[in-house]
Amino acid sequence: MGIFRPYDRKSSTEPAVSDPEPAEDPDVTPKGQTPKKGRATPTRKEAEAARKARVRPSMDKKEANRRARERERDSRMQAMAERDSTPEKVLLRNMIDSRRSLGEFMLPALVLILALSFLNTFWTQAALAGTITMYAFIAVVVIEVLFMWRRFKRVLAERMPGTTTKGKGLLMYGAMRQIQIRRFRTPKPTVNVGDDY
Repeated sequence: MGIFRPYDRKSSTEPAVSDPEPAEDPDVTPKGQTPKKGRATPTRKEAEAARKARVRPSMDKKEANRRARERERDSRMQAMAERDSTPEKVLLRNMIDSRRSLGEFMLPALVLILALSFLNTFWTQAALAGTITMYAFIAVVVIEVLFMWRRFKRVLAERMPGTTTKGKGLLMYGAMRQIQIRRFRTPKPTVNVGDDY
């Protein structure tokens, strides 16, 4: 009688009859046993390193920065596309892009006028004329933006009755669009100068 098998009645003197062992098949595993993996179990350090590599593929710092910039640019462009896709903004963009304006030449003109202001030490009259020209140019562009805004509200009332311009930031959107150089406008102009919008 064994300690762990109290009901085993076989005598230790009797010869044990053993069943013949079946031929082992490498594909078949005995019941209650798991098949071998064919490799050693990785250490915790190796398993964590492999998990981190799956989550964050290893790359050099330059490549990681490039991918981060691409993701940021793509998300920014998607947000801008969603923001600029409202019908009011499309109409405003097309109206501004269908005409030439002095606002397009504001930035180059201001750079030229700033260069003239550096001549103050040599030629004071040129610097004074440049400063007066700069303020006059800015005033003309502001007046042009106000006329554009009045025209846009009239066109909006005709094409989209019941649509309001309040709280949508359309005035500043139109002003910024109008003073940008046509080539650098985002989104790109879809109408040519002189086309109907």
